[in-house]
Amino acid sequence: MVTFGIGAARLIGLLYVALGVWCTADPRGVAQRVGFTLDSDSGVSEFVTVYGGLEVGLGVALLLTSFAPSLQAGGLVFGAIFSVALPLFRFATVLKLDVGRGVYGLFAVEILLALLLAVPAWHAWQQ
Repeated sequence: MVTFGIGAARLIGLLYVALGVWCTADPRGVAQRVGFTLDSDSGVSEFVTVYGGLEVGLGVALLLTSFAPSLQAGGLVFGAIFSVALPLFRFATVLKLDVGRGVYGLFAVEILLALLLAVPAWHAWQQ
């Protein structure tokens, strides 16, 4: 199960890096796709920092720890923590707010990614 998790961490790491690069390259376009607009350069700066920089940083952390045997279990646990947090916070918003269908699609993807990391992380934690 841990070996599966390492593969999942690599795939999810690549996904996060790609998403971060996309958010950095086209911040207004990506923001619009998820339902908000960036009306000022300060907003663009914040979006690129949080969505671009944070996504790339998380992806690189998952990738690097997945290739270092002594860091693999910690990397899985780290990845699981932030990946579980996303759908938990999303769940709170979909209960309270009138969100579009696309948000439910993101929610489903976030749940899948969380499970792909959380289950192997639990096994790694138990070893």
